[in-house]
Amino acid sequence: MFFSRLGKFLAYCGFAFGAALVAIGLYAAQTGLVIDRYFPAKTPAQLVDDGAYWLLLSIALGILAEIALTARR
Repeated sequence: MFFSRLGKFLAYCGFAFGAALVAIGLYAAQTGLVIDRYFPAKTPAQLVDDGAYWLLLSIALGILAEIALTARR
């Protein structure tokens, strides 16, 4: 039960982090903001890709946590 709830919490955090990366990447692409000194990605497109990976992985983790919680009931 503890790990299921922890997985759900981490899924929420990962989703928020991924959404923030995508938003910052899109903002940097439109404004021409130099991001290479703040983020490990060299271009805004790489930042959006990293955010999309975080989003997909956190969605998968959330689904697995939900399955674990319903299987427990």
